[in-house]
Amino acid sequence: MRSAKRQSSSWAEWFAAWRGLAFAEPAAAILVAALLVWRAVQPSTLPGKNNAGRTAGLMANAVHVDHSLLASFDTVAQLPNGEPVRFHCRKWQDDVVVHDDANGVVVSQSTPRVEVVPVRFETY
Repeated sequence: MRSAKRQSSSWAEWFAAWRGLAFAEPAAAILVAALLVWRAVQPSTLPGKNNAGRTAGLMANAVHVDHSLLASFDTVAQLPNGEPVRFHCRKWQDDVVVHDDANGVVVSQSTPRVEVVPVRFETY
């Protein structure tokens, strides 16, 4: 029991002597700052950690762009002055699919689009 008491008191004395040194606190602060900077600069080697912020972004292996015509029709309307005007209307579906095999990412987007083209309407 006496040796345990002596051992704890020697650690306490050593710690008190170390804290009493003038350079100890600034050296400890510099050491902690250096460790934080080193940790921030080192890339993560943990298997579950995502390093997406360090990559250049999405690296597309294959990009597929497709558009499909869904409907096509003509319609006739009147301008404010009463003159008739004909419109050729088309409804499209635009599809874009991007594959990134390195990260296992597939981005797919479908967008509907309406195209209206005025056509000359001949009146006699």
